[in-house]
Amino acid sequence: MAALAPMIRSSPRTGWFSDIKKWKAEYPFTFEACADGVTIKPQQVIEELDKQTKHMKEDVVITTGVGQHQMWAAQHYRWTAPRSMVTSGGLGTMGFGLPSAIGAKVAAPSKTVVDIDGDASFSMTAMELQTASQYNIGVKVLIFNNQFQGMVQQWQDLFYDSRYAHTRMTNPDFVALAKAMGVHAIRCTSVKDLRRR
Repeated sequence: MAALAPMIRSSPRTGWFSDIKKWKAEYPFTFEACADGVTIKPQQVIEELDKQTKHMKEDVVITTGVGQHQMWAAQHYRWTAPRSMVTSGGLGTMGFGLPSAIGAKVAAPSKTVVDIDGDASFSMTAMELQTASQYNIGVKVLIFNNQFQGMVQQWQDLFYDSRYAHTRMTNPDFVALAKAMGVHAIRCTSVKDLRRR
């Protein structure tokens, strides 16, 4: 590696960045926000998290599981510091969010660590809440509970005429589950709830 390092040359990639800027202008990540009292959209939750952490981005680490929530986190949360978004990328490792949040918090105890997770991905490793509780590892978890393996459902909608195979979730009461493990938990169902939390 030491012999290869001097051979690395910088490339400004102005054409590539110009293309990306154009695509962002032509195809922005947008959604129609919901009004108060209507079921809250996941994108709004992530945008609210982004707003509430804007003043402290250097001190926040976001982790994700795998699924639609992972894509929404990448699209709607603006991170500015290196190593502040921990995700398995395209590896498809459902259940990655909570254990990686615990690891990130142990590695950087002074930072706020938030796992953005879907119900199916979170359910793969939900018992790790007990680890966090037992060792007083203060991570925060946002669970999007649509009672489906959302990304798999999306593909079944697109390519299999909505013939769902093993994608519907029968979830526990996540608030009760967290409380049973000695973890503080709340449920937000509206924009108004979210802003207060």
